[in-house]
Amino acid sequence: MRTKMNNNGMSLLELIISMTISLIVVLMIISFISAAFRVFKKTSNDVNLQMEAQTAINQMVNIAMEAKDISSTITIIPDTEFRYAITNLDLTGFSDYAILYRKDLKKIFLVELGTTDTVNSIIFDEERFNKDYLLAEYVTDFRITEVSTKPDVSIKEIVMKLELGEDSYEVTKKVKLRNF
Repeated sequence: MRTKMNNNGMSLLELIISMTISLIVVLMIISFISAAFRVFKKTSNDVNLQMEAQTAINQMVNIAMEAKDISSTITIIPDTEFRYAITNLDLTGFSDYAILYRKDLKKIFLVELGTTDTVNSIIFDEERFNKDYLLAEYVTDFRITEVSTKPDVSIKEIVMKLELGEDSYEVTKKVKLRNF
């Protein structure tokens, strides 16, 4: 007597259907992870720009408040390098500073001047400045302007715009010079 064998294995059609369904599920998971990564990267860039801008402008405001004057000086490299001089009274513990904005590098440097230095005597050395004087990166616009209308009061407006990828952040602060 012969017994009938029952081979109930998967057919080729069932295998293709199950692989297609698995592929769709895997693609959905990958797209979800990819979207989450893009959101994380954008949020991270936003936070980095805001922290960079706030830290830099707060440091400039702290120095500027004690200043006697803040003035724009000659441009060493036209439309590329802009220099501002922050001069202080001869008070113990307060130095003069130079702010260098390099548009081509998208960076701002804050340099404490020695007793014989002037803003225009600074020789820019990118490696040394990046290490010792870097104040902010990703800067696409920077300016300091006078906004006060009274002759006995000096109020400066500091504007800084930063961009990283497609994200941008602009911060503006007004500073009243105490020793004007």
